[in-house]
Amino acid sequence: MSEEYFDKYLFEGQPDLLRDVAEAMVALLPECDVLAGMEMGGIPLATVMSQLTGLPTVFVRKHAKEYGTGRTAEGGPVNGRRVVLPSPAATWQLP
Repeated sequence: MSEEYFDKYLFEGQPDLLRDVAEAMVALLPECDVLAGMEMGGIPLATVMSQLTGLPTVFVRKHAKEYGTGRTAEGGPVNGRRVVLPSPAATWQLP
């Protein structure tokens, strides 16, 4: 675990900053079919990137719920599609 903490909610809660970050990340996107926002912090970023690119977005749970759809990814199909998970910050440290 990294000893550094980056509070992504400081920019995700500010529409102008969130859009600036999303625009910068759109320029870095590889070719893909779907954007996927990880709960909770990745959802605002993926949603704005979807608005900017026209790509569909799915929302990924850490754990599938035991009721409702029971899916880990909500919002559309992902099987067989190229999916990118934009992340506002890496919150782990590689060994």
